[in-house]
Amino acid sequence: MWELPPGWELIVEDESFIYYESTSRKVWIKKGRKPIRMVTGSHAKLLIFGALTLKKKQKFKVVKVTKKQKFNWKSTLSYLRSLKREHQKFVLFWDKAKPHTDHRVEEYLRENESCIRVEHFPTATPELNPVEECWKQTKGDDVIANKIYDTFDDFHKAITNFYKRKRFNLDLVHYLCH
Repeated sequence: MWELPPGWELIVEDESFIYYESTSRKVWIKKGRKPIRMVTGSHAKLLIFGALTLKKKQKFKVVKVTKKQKFNWKSTLSYLRSLKREHQKFVLFWDKAKPHTDHRVEEYLRENESCIRVEHFPTATPELNPVEECWKQTKGDDVIANKIYDTFDDFHKAITNFYKRKRFNLDLVHYLCH
């Protein structure tokens, strides 16, 4: 049986992309008609880093994806450092995404093994990570579904504000122990 060391926090983490292009969910339409779907024509997207703790804390970081800023070892390391600033000692559950297993991230984790321990989710088991439920709820919320923003900056601001106010009440133990 695995136990959390005294004084340590448990954190589950994941990343997701949210596209500026509109997402259609359920819509009302007259029978025999095709729905009209508004599109932006943009390929712009946001990268969201998300972390939940056993103590019901959550940390989401919304990043505009650009040629310089993308999901890679640098953005992963930046988010990992921000987690370390907020939590002195923690066990981190995350998947084996390529940036997580990059040698520079692994080197940082080795340098900080006295305060960060990593447990990987088994391959192809997103159902074990409660942050996946956060993505599901986000993409089904009115902030994204069936909504088009005038500008990408408006979209970015709406998503950032969504994560500032949204409280995900998830039982981490239920996900990790089933």
